[in-house]
Amino acid sequence: MAIAMREGGEAEDQLAYRWATWLLVLSTALPVIPLIGWVLQIPVVRGMGNPSYAISPFATAIFLLIAIGALFAHRYRYVPARAFVGVAMVPLLLLAVQFATGHDFHLGRLLFGRQVEALHVFNHGVPGTGAVSVMLLDCVAILLMTIARPLPRTWAVILASTSIGLSVLTVTMMLITPPAAFAPTFIGRSIISSLPNFLMAGAILLHLFNDRPEGDLGFEYRLLRRLSPAIIVLPVFPSLLALATVGGELLNLNEAQFMVVACNILIVSLLLTIGLRSARQQNEVVRLREDQLRAILAGVPDAVIVVDRTGLVTDFSLAAAHLWAVPLDAQGCNMATYLGEREKAKLARLLDAAEPEFMLTGEGVRTDGSRFPLELRGAAFQGIDGATCFTLFARDLSEKLAAEQHVARLGEQLAHVSRHNAMGELATDLAHELNQPLTAASNYLSTVGYMLDQRGDDSDAPELVGHARNQVARAGEIIRRMREFAQHREVEKRAEPLVPMIEDAMQLVLAGTGGHDVEIELAVEPRDVRVFVDRIQFQQVAVNLLRNAVEAIRHSERGRGKILIAASQVEPEWVELQFIDDGPGVPEPILDQLFERFTSTKAGVGMGIGLSISRRIIEAHGGTMSVVNGTVAGATFRFTLPAVTKSVFD
Repeated sequence: MAIAMREGGEAEDQLAYRWATWLLVLSTALPVIPLIGWVLQIPVVRGMGNPSYAISPFATAIFLLIAIGALFAHRYRYVPARAFVGVAMVPLLLLAVQFATGHDFHLGRLLFGRQVEALHVFNHGVPGTGAVSVMLLDCVAILLMTIARPLPRTWAVILASTSIGLSVLTVTMMLITPPAAFAPTFIGRSIISSLPNFLMAGAILLHLFNDRPEGDLGFEYRLLRRLSPAIIVLPVFPSLLALATVGGELLNLNEAQFMVVACNILIVSLLLTIGLRSARQQNEVVRLREDQLRAILAGVPDAVIVVDRTGLVTDFSLAAAHLWAVPLDAQGCNMATYLGEREKAKLARLLDAAEPEFMLTGEGVRTDGSRFPLELRGAAFQGIDGATCFTLFARDLSEKLAAEQHVARLGEQLAHVSRHNAMGELATDLAHELNQPLTAASNYLSTVGYMLDQRGDDSDAPELVGHARNQVARAGEIIRRMREFAQHREVEKRAEPLVPMIEDAMQLVLAGTGGHDVEIELAVEPRDVRVFVDRIQFQQVAVNLLRNAVEAIRHSERGRGKILIAASQVEPEWVELQFIDDGPGVPEPILDQLFERFTSTKAGVGMGIGLSISRRIIEAHGGTMSVVNGTVAGATFRFTLPAVTKSVFD
């Protein structure tokens, strides 16, 4: 069972729901009493405690059906509620036709017909026009309760309040009318017989007032719901008071009429005061919310546009005006004006289909004809008039695409330099490793040639051995030149700002490793420090250190961690950088050999030359590089780079 809760609190609404339930149960049980009296033929029971009266069994049965329908509606069982109320409305409508045409359908004979005829009542056991009107109002109010929309439920409040007002008028008339005027032959006109209708109509009001969150209703509906009972019921009392005073000869007719007019003016003034006060408070709330919304929209970096299903613009934010270079009062134009040809067709289809959420990317067109890459997200909402509208959030993707292209170019450059450096390292190692066997081969060939000369061999063998020795010497010379080339490559050093280079390296690492579980903090002092480096070579070092730290953290037990990149100018000519992570650290057995070639902390992964290349790059810049483990966890890589002093720019 779903019970909607308002801001007044869950406990308060549950209490109201329980009260409404008990009132409806009581209003359902009370009509059973006179029916039992008719079945057992006990006058005091069929008159609800008054043996001089007899409550119509036909009216009692109809009201019982209505009360059961109200109970089902209160319990959110709308189908049986409509069924019971529909059955009750059939005889009520027949009675209305009977009253209008004067044709007697003999409906009173359907229940306890002989007992009713024995009483010789003038209305033949059917309820009067007042009772029929009240019960028809109850039926319509209950049917409106089963419609989950503000306007029908507001009308349900009005009809239930009207039912209470008519019941109050009937009861008061009975109080001031002498009993002898209608007793004992009148069926259905007893004060206590009005009690079930009071209970049922009150329960309907209690249910409707506490059924749905206040935010779901418009201010007008909420105000009308609150004031409608007073608007309908309160004006009844001055008239009843006037009847009582005239009947008691306390006032004459003119004085009573003046009293009614004066009291009603006071009541209307009171209700207007309450309504105006509520309206003023609501206007203030609306104004504050509008100011708050404008402030929020003004601070949103994305452009915000409100359109209807045809694409007609009804609201343009400041960011949207700047994005498309249009004035803020651009309302009234069509959104298709600001899109490319394909995007126009896509947006038209999405708006026409009333998609609750959608996104499209393509081209935006400014008023000057320039085009830009655009991402457009939309969300549907219900407008004030019930029409479907859409809030569009637009974003210029030019900077995003430029940043992605910049990172891609940087990655390509870095990959090229990395491959070049790796080949240099391999060439150096190959030259070193191959030089010894080539030297040995040359010595062996020289010995063979000498031995052949001593023997006086006239064959081609001595000549061939000489050729082989020359080729080995030539191979050794090629390897020597490769080694010299790998060891003496020049770097293109320039004055570069340190922070942008590190930020580019961070973007490359986070994009390449998916390091969402690693937090990278940058602490550079001063922020505008510059270093004299080859930008690509430095970024290779930074990327290598960051990737190693991210991998170490991700393979630790925690799987999450932090990397601190700290830089400070330790001397006027030098800047020291530290890459500090809180991972597992470097194993002690390989800590001293970490910068040697083919040494790696990653078992079976990588060649183990990244740190060797990094240290060689730093040394080529005139700096030094070292590593130490933290006291608790992690590792710290330190290296120095030449700083650019201000005198260089003076």
